[in-house]
Amino acid sequence: MIVAAQHPELVHKLVLADPTPLQTLLSNNVKAQKHLDIRMATVQKTVQLYQQGKPDSGLETFVNYIAGPDAWEKTSENRRTTLRDNSWTQLGHLKDLETPFDCNSAGKISSKVLMITGERSAPIYGFMNSALNTCLKQSNNALIADAGHMMFSANPTAFVFEVQEFIAP
Repeated sequence: MIVAAQHPELVHKLVLADPTPLQTLLSNNVKAQKHLDIRMATVQKTVQLYQQGKPDSGLETFVNYIAGPDAWEKTSENRRTTLRDNSWTQLGHLKDLETPFDCNSAGKISSKVLMITGERSAPIYGFMNSALNTCLKQSNNALIADAGHMMFSANPTAFVFEVQEFIAP
C-alpha cells in the first residue's frame, strides 16, 4: 500500500489479502480500537513466547488469532515448517500497527485494488477493509469461504480464482 501510494506509476493493480491493520487508519473507530488492542496483546504474547524459546506456542497463539480457533491444530506440518522458518517476521507486526498511513495516504493509490478477506479472518481485518474502502478510488472486495487469514492455503481454489479474475486483462 505504501509503495502504491508513494509511487502510483509503479502499480497497475494491487491485491490486498487481509492487509495489516494500521493504528493511524483506524484511530477514529472505537470498535476497531478494541480489536487493535487485542491484536497488540496477541503479538506481544507471541514475541514473548518466542523469546522464552517456545516458538510453536507463539505461532499457535498468533495463527489461532488471525485464522480462527484451532487453526494451528488444522495446519499441516508442511505449512507449520514454513511458518516456523518465517517466525522472525512477527517482530514486524509490532511496528506495522504504528506505520503512518491514513485515509489521505490511501487516497493517493490510483490503481485498482482488490481487497480479499477470509470468512473466518479476525474482525480487525474487516475494520481495515472497511476503512480502506472509504479512502480508495477504485476497490473491489472478495470473501473467501471456509477460510481465515491464511485463505490462500485454506481455500486456494477460491483465492486464486478471485485474484485471476481481478488481474486478467
